[in-house]
Amino acid sequence: MIHQVTSRMAYASTRTFSPNDRNYYGTPRTFVEMARSVMGGIELDPASCAEANTAFVKAKRFYSEEEDGLAQSWESETLFMNPPYSGNGCYSFACKFAEECELGHIKHAIVLVNSATGTRAFRHLFDNCDAMCFVNKRIQFIDPSGERSQTNNCKEQLFFYRGTRPKTGFMRAFSMIGRVVLTGRRK
Repeated sequence: MIHQVTSRMAYASTRTFSPNDRNYYGTPRTFVEMARSVMGGIELDPASCAEANTAFVKAKRFYSEEEDGLAQSWESETLFMNPPYSGNGCYSFACKFAEECELGHIKHAIVLVNSATGTRAFRHLFDNCDAMCFVNKRIQFIDPSGERSQTNNCKEQLFFYRGTRPKTGFMRAFSMIGRVVLTGRRK
């Protein structure tokens, strides 16, 4: 059973985990709470599982692997996402995010990904967000047992923000954990 885990579970609800599962990266509660405070709640997590949603995210709706978040509408006022990174997971979810933004389906969102600025996934997220936070230190994710991972995270992370409060909400909250940069999407 999975305890104290959150989004980007590589769709944990249908998998059996080993302690060394490399596709499992639960978001620490602190970051989910920061996102919730900026957006006033979380309506949708399109890449999660029942355990993650119950333990931390507490989104009104979430999509598990069985529901295939990539095949669903993401229409929501507030969205939190930490997509799976294995294979084309991050890129596929970034493309879906861009598509849903263009359709006007997402009003406010916070997305956690590796800060791989040269990737197509980064470009899709950057083009559809108003600010981003480059986290000061690598995030120690939650492992399949529900504990902080004992292995070192070898990548840096960043949070993307889409919404109407990049300075008064996102910057104020997330500048405590890193450098916040406005993207210039809204003129």
